[in-house]
Amino acid sequence: PLNVVEALESGRAIMPCDITPPTYDDHPILVLFYRGATGTPIYSIDNRDGVLARAVHWSDQNDLQGRAFYDLASSALVMMPVQLADQTLYRCRVDFRDAPSRNTRIQLKVI
Repeated sequence: PLNVVEALESGRAIMPCDITPPTYDDHPILVLFYRGATGTPIYSIDNRDGVLARAVHWSDQNDLQGRAFYDLASSALVMMPVQLADQTLYRCRVDFRDAPSRNTRIQLKVI
């Protein structure tokens, strides 16, 4: 699916990525955000121990410069302040312990 997100320059972008497992006894083990066509993640959540509250978050400092975090309550990557150069296609990949991976595309438009 393609989600279109609009954000004001210098404002906040909320880019949805549902990490809810398809079955109650499964859990996400790895969440990766990609920017554009690059094959290198810009943000990741390592949840291999199965406790999402203790998962390890990492972000590419060259790309995001500390401007992003994953909000568990809204199930989205939050980026702020948004820059005009952030406007592009993003992809979120969620790997589950048992279920197949889920990919979501997010088109960020900066106004």
